[in-house]
Amino acid sequence: DNRIVNIVASGVVYDSAGYILVAASSVIGRENIIVMADGRRVAARLVGVDYQTGLALIQAERPLGMPVEALENYRCIGQLVVAVGNSYGLHASPSLGFCAGARTDGSLQFSAAISSGSIGGGIFDLTGKLIGAITGGISNGTQTGAGLAVPASEIPAIVEYLRIYGDRQAGYLGVTISEIEVTPAIEIRSPNILASGIQPPVRLINQSLFVTDVVPKSPAAFGRIAPGDLII
Repeated sequence: DNRIVNIVASGVVYDSAGYILVAASSVIGRENIIVMADGRRVAARLVGVDYQTGLALIQAERPLGMPVEALENYRCIGQLVVAVGNSYGLHASPSLGFCAGARTDGSLQFSAAISSGSIGGGIFDLTGKLIGAITGGISNGTQTGAGLAVPASEIPAIVEYLRIYGDRQAGYLGVTISEIEVTPAIEIRSPNILASGIQPPVRLINQSLFVTDVVPKSPAAFGRIAPGDLII
């Protein structure tokens, strides 16, 4: 009488020892993990979850596929990229787009179309080398306006940590935010005066984070952050 739920996602073959990078959301809390590659179905175990980037490391019972060749340092702003993942049941379905560059959190933003099944796949340059592992997207209504990926240069350190220590934890605030422009700008004057007697210059704040929601009983809630607050 229990309902069975299957989640289809993608992964990137990391090495010949059966280690595969996937999106953490596709494996957390799942009773069984099955890797389908080369026409075979192989059971896998969860090695660890990186809560800082949204990636997870699994290990198949036996090696599958061919490990990716990753670029160590790659500035992809304006370059053509190919996103590869499972798109609505079609394995290794590619889509072409442009890399917009790195965001403030270090993730890469790109315009290639992705679906929910593409999460965990990779974005590649036109020579087939891995640029980053897809962790999600920025949605605009029903369509994904942009994809997000962890740079390939960060992946070896993430994998090494998960292999040795297991899960890598991350801080948790508990808010949903939107980035907004502040017009007119807010003036912030320092209450301190320098030893020379000079008043520090006035700071003009023209961008802020607008809190749209707060998770109950979260650190943000205990800190009395409320919807409508501006975080500068």
